[in-house]
Amino acid sequence: MNDELSEPTVPSPSPTEHSSKGLSFPLRIVFSLVGVCILVTVAVYKLPIDNPFVRTVVSLIPYPAVLVNRTTISMNDYVIEREALMHYLQSTEVKELPSQAVLEQAILDALVNKSVVRLLADEAGVKIDQSRVDRFYEEVIKNNDSEEGLARELSETFGWSEGEFKKRIVESLVLAQQMNEQVLKDDTIQAPARLRIEEARARLEKGEEFLLVAKEVNAGVTPPVESDLGVHMLSELPPEWSVLKDLQIGSYTDIIDLPQGFAIFSVSERLEKKEGTQVHLLGIMTPKTTLEELVQQFLDTAHVKYFVK
Repeated sequence: MNDELSEPTVPSPSPTEHSSKGLSFPLRIVFSLVGVCILVTVAVYKLPIDNPFVRTVVSLIPYPAVLVNRTTISMNDYVIEREALMHYLQSTEVKELPSQAVLEQAILDALVNKSVVRLLADEAGVKIDQSRVDRFYEEVIKNNDSEEGLARELSETFGWSEGEFKKRIVESLVLAQQMNEQVLKDDTIQAPARLRIEEARARLEKGEEFLLVAKEVNAGVTPPVESDLGVHMLSELPPEWSVLKDLQIGSYTDIIDLPQGFAIFSVSERLEKKEGTQVHLLGIMTPKTTLEELVQQFLDTAHVKYFVK
């Protein structure tokens, strides 16, 4: 009887051994990429900002320069603004420059303010008015010889094209103007100023002396406002003050909603001159909250993290 020859048994690789051999190469690639990313990141934040390598990397990868809550201001935006400022200073041949740290912090702060204005505009539903941008740009051209002359000046002074100037300067200014207008007419934002002037009027209605109330209220605002406004020609007063033309000596106006604040006026003296009628005015004024103040209020409670210093 012939014995059957059995084939030798070859142990099959365990799943663990198979997996480790299969993943070893990809893992090496992943770890290599992570290492490169770490090195590049360290270089971006440690090397001088005008280093060509840094300039190239930040133009491709959105590294943060500042974080305002969850909004990122990119290193690329910071570099562009910095280059423009340095270009301007060199073109004007300024002899005494602020320190590098002061200049760079000023750029970062300006970018933060622009970012906050955009955030506030988004919250208020304010969209940039392109027609106003175009009109603003046309006015800038009028102040130069021509559009070609403006282009040349922008290139020589800032190193910018007309498109960059429109985007970084004109659009920011127009949006800030639109937001300031929105803030000044917002009843909720202006409620504190309105309340102060209404409290002043209540004191006048109770018989308190106008100048006394004016001095106390006006001293409580920043910066303090003059209570004695001096003598003015009626014909030269702003249209919003037209109610003063018929105001009797010793009486006072109702609350007047002016572009920059709320006011109550009184006439202490009326003089008839050859050139016309003059009035000696007293005023109680409560300035409205401005966009600048609103931005500061936002920053007082915001989390702002600087990645470059």
